[in-house]
Amino acid sequence: MRPYLLAAMLCGALLAPAAAPATAAPATARIDAGQRALWVWSSPDSELLRFAGRHGIDTLYVHVPPGHASDRVFRRLARRAADAGIALWAMAGHPRWANETRTVVRWAREVVRSGLYEGLVVDIEPYVLDAWKTDERAALLRRYLRRLRRAAQSSGGLPFLATVPFWYDHDRYRHRGRSLLDQVLEAVDGIVVLVYRDRATGSDGILTLAAGEVSRAADLGKQAVLGIQTAADELDKLTFFEEGGVAMETELDTVVTALRNAPGFGGIAIHHYNSLRRLRD
Repeated sequence: MRPYLLAAMLCGALLAPAAAPATAAPATARIDAGQRALWVWSSPDSELLRFAGRHGIDTLYVHVPPGHASDRVFRRLARRAADAGIALWAMAGHPRWANETRTVVRWAREVVRSGLYEGLVVDIEPYVLDAWKTDERAALLRRYLRRLRRAAQSSGGLPFLATVPFWYDHDRYRHRGRSLLDQVLEAVDGIVVLVYRDRATGSDGILTLAAGEVSRAADLGKQAVLGIQTAADELDKLTFFEEGGVAMETELDTVVTALRNAPGFGGIAIHHYNSLRRLRD
């Protein structure tokens, strides 16, 4: 999630119970349940893979702009990542993609054609658009869900994930009488939950806020990766920036230990490379 969009993620911050379990076919593509991913928004540099190895990162969500999936920098990175045993995933998105008919589908097809990536992550975040706060929200959500479905169908069997805030399962965001979280999960292979908190436990901790997403992902035969933040933010609880790397690892160990055997848990994703490498120990 882009740093300038963090504030928008916070609306609806109270956790609501997940909907009752439903039966669904398993996803056609699975996430590695041990995944420890890192968002990379900047152009990959020569230190990225060594840094990832030192920090136990086995998956990179690398920003791949539309029209650039086969660029030389990504071809070189894919070769080096394969040699290092690190999975390379393509990541892109923008709120306006919710309203654009072909952009996300073209991007997914381009990523697949390149043959360089092991998965796709799309970050659309329709809730930052003006229409989200008006009577136009229902129409916006119809378009958003349609684009997710079509893009996932174009992913060539690669796992296709969508980022979601932790409050998509709250009743106030139901769409057509159903949980918005369920409808996103049904459209894609899995989700990356933006559960930006700096502690694992407690009523406002990572485990509590993401409980509904992990549970519903399991109900639908899919998985939820939990995303945490390391960049500076005005609200301290959203990030490990103040606590530092040692405290972050302690909290993440608690999360992974608690969820290790949960079928809906797909691992951890850290946002993001440039801020993590500046995080104090």
